[in-house]
Amino acid sequence: MNSLNRTPILPQQTTQGSQAPQQPVIISNNDKGNSEIANNTKQTMPQFWKDDCDWNKNWETPLLDTYTDPEALPEDFPLWELPDDIRCVIEEVSKITQAPISLIFASCMSVISASVQGLVNATYPTLNGNKSVPCSLFFLTLADSGERKSTVDSYFKKPIINWEKEMVKEYEVEMKNFKGAKKVWDTRTKILENQMQKSSNPNSSQIDSDFTTHYQNEPSKPTKKKLIIMDATTEAFMKELQSYPVKAQLSSEGGTIFGSNAMGAENIMKTLSQYNELWDGNGIQRDRIAEEANVSVGEVRVTLGVAVQPSVFDQFMVNTKKLGKGSGFLARFLLSRPISTKGTRFIDLNTRNMETPYLENYNERISRLLNLGIRFNNENKVFQCTDILMNKDAEILWEDFYNRIEEQQGEGENYDHISGFASKSSEHLVRLAACLHIFCDKTGQNSLIDKDIMSSAIEIMYWYIREQKRFDNKSIESELLSDLKYLLGMIQKHCDENDFTVADSKLRPNTTYRKQQGLEKYRRLLDTLVMYKCIRLFKRGKKLYIALNPKLEN
Repeated sequence: MNSLNRTPILPQQTTQGSQAPQQPVIISNNDKGNSEIANNTKQTMPQFWKDDCDWNKNWETPLLDTYTDPEALPEDFPLWELPDDIRCVIEEVSKITQAPISLIFASCMSVISASVQGLVNATYPTLNGNKSVPCSLFFLTLADSGERKSTVDSYFKKPIINWEKEMVKEYEVEMKNFKGAKKVWDTRTKILENQMQKSSNPNSSQIDSDFTTHYQNEPSKPTKKKLIIMDATTEAFMKELQSYPVKAQLSSEGGTIFGSNAMGAENIMKTLSQYNELWDGNGIQRDRIAEEANVSVGEVRVTLGVAVQPSVFDQFMVNTKKLGKGSGFLARFLLSRPISTKGTRFIDLNTRNMETPYLENYNERISRLLNLGIRFNNENKVFQCTDILMNKDAEILWEDFYNRIEEQQGEGENYDHISGFASKSSEHLVRLAACLHIFCDKTGQNSLIDKDIMSSAIEIMYWYIREQKRFDNKSIESELLSDLKYLLGMIQKHCDENDFTVADSKLRPNTTYRKQQGLEKYRRLLDTLVMYKCIRLFKRGKKLYIALNPKLEN
């Protein structure tokens, strides 16, 4: 855990002490000046009480339950920065569903990403030439059930559903043709086998040639083109990739991912690394004892548009000991935690026949992109996508963004504690820009991302960086609260039932801070509990005691 900004305990202090601030301050060294728990307050100095009489007088109300985070609210999503075709369709769906804007944006872009990821790659410059990467996007929205993600998805994924229905019809026709061709091929196989058995020279080169040619012409089973996977478990999702290498998991029940067996202690590292590979577009290999459970896939293109309840996600972070962050898994997501719109979603029946021209245009555009098919070599299992480049003006903007973010990742700088996400933000940027570009380029003739598209993508990325920073600060503070409540619970457990006191020498050996390396953290947590008026520190002779605020019992 990141250290608290500790005010040292001062044994020489003899006065009863000044009043604690109305809301004490905890400062994390990760984000200088930006992680104070309260505004306009100063940290008071924890002090020892004069003698055995003073420490138990005039207890004030403990403040731990009043803990608030002034940075907890997100900034408004910069909808105005988006190209008109994207902005207006989001506004139309917002008027219908009244869901949070960032949730609607994630749904909108997930479908665009799913539609273009098999056609084009995003490209960005390096010191060793251009690097081509998938334009696939991963979105993670932390939202309670009832925020209407499924409803929002239904508006955007409609063209994909219609396309999949057409693909089912094609597949059924192709399967009939395949079964007929396979029957003929099987019959031909038996004929060749009979000829070989009757031949006076079964090892002749002619028979070998006939068999070789025959097996090279074995009919291939048609591919079932299913793009959207809803609430499949991680294991089922990996299996689905074998049948069709382009997938989008759009789910309002992200617990099927974050709460699945694949995210258990035994499988977590392998699962996280495989999701990392999916984002990179690489193939996956999963070997199991049971052959039917094996998974082997070449190059892939995967979009994730997932919403998960905060409580489920928090439990995932606890269960995995934050491996999701340390492994780079979460750095691959554009994460948001929007404010709920529940309680404000009133309806006006006079607007029930609202026209949605931009949504109609959106659906038509997605349909055209899907009908282009994917550029995939079935024999080599690799994509042959078109690389989308930037024009000179857009490249200058991207370079400036890259360098600004890099500068802020230094030790003690603004993005130090989110460096995993920040280091990938320039790639997130080109992926997002490529998706916006392909959707908005109605002619299909322009292969260069222009300045306007890049500017829009940059503003969106800055919002997601701030959102990631807000989420990370909240994680640090949640860990701090957990530590404070743990220590307070240990004090309550070990204190004397009559006078609510416990000797420091008795308490610490019974905590997780019993070893020498835990002493500094233990002292800082005690100081913070003093600031929150939960405890007081006093001395009997040379022995330090902790007094529990009796009002906590209420």
